[in-house]
Amino acid sequence: MLKPASFVETLVLDAVAAAARIERCSLGPRTALLDANLDSLTLIAVVTRVELACGVDFASDEVAALLGARDLGELCERIVSKVEGRAS
Repeated sequence: MLKPASFVETLVLDAVAAAARIERCSLGPRTALLDANLDSLTLIAVVTRVELACGVDFASDEVAALLGARDLGELCERIVSKVEGRAS
């Protein structure tokens, strides 16, 4: 089922906040991944939440590539692209 980009973006930021145990209000699109305490284990928790909510599956190489995002905005863009079927 296709989810609107705004839903996915909110889901991702909420998941990052929960997994990293930081206040959601401290996160924004320009927040660097390291400033959000987003490491590989935290990212797996975020991706799992997206997979369950959106009915998509990320391959391990896709998850690893997400760590290359420069900030949470780019991370959201990459995840939205996958959810909307624009990424393999």
